[in-house]
Amino acid sequence: MIWITLALLAGVITIILMKPRELPITSTMIAVMIMITIWFGGNTITGEIRQPEYTLGESQKLVNLEVADRIEGHFVLGTGTIESQPAYFYYQEVNTQAYQLKWVKAEDAVVHEDDTNAGTLLIYHPSFKDLVFSLDYSDRYDFYIPIGSIKQDYDPNVGGK
Repeated sequence: MIWITLALLAGVITIILMKPRELPITSTMIAVMIMITIWFGGNTITGEIRQPEYTLGESQKLVNLEVADRIEGHFVLGTGTIESQPAYFYYQEVNTQAYQLKWVKAEDAVVHEDDTNAGTLLIYHPSFKDLVFSLDYSDRYDFYIPIGSIKQDYDPNVGGK
């Protein structure tokens, strides 16, 4: 709350000092940029930027789950980039005998071994209360699979066997 007050004060002082009669649009734009910088920078420094609250959005039947790298690349005239990130690929039941392949970034998901909810996917959506705008946050995914599905394997060798 202190940062929004300081930002507004700095904006008013900027408008007064810049002689808005001579440069009304420029002084207003500069004042707004200063206000946003003070508010966002102050909140970042003090850790006052609020994290979202996640609310349950959907519960879906999970048919299959697999971990793999999602590979993406861009090429133009013989040059380009290739990037990969770990992802969960899963089949979601659309209706009887119809399935749709979907994927989610591994960092946005948690896998639970639980026999009571096995084969369930819960999707949580971020929500912000009392905020004018919010930063971009991803949905969170909770996969529930049967106990014993995750194979524990330890390989201390870098690069595999």
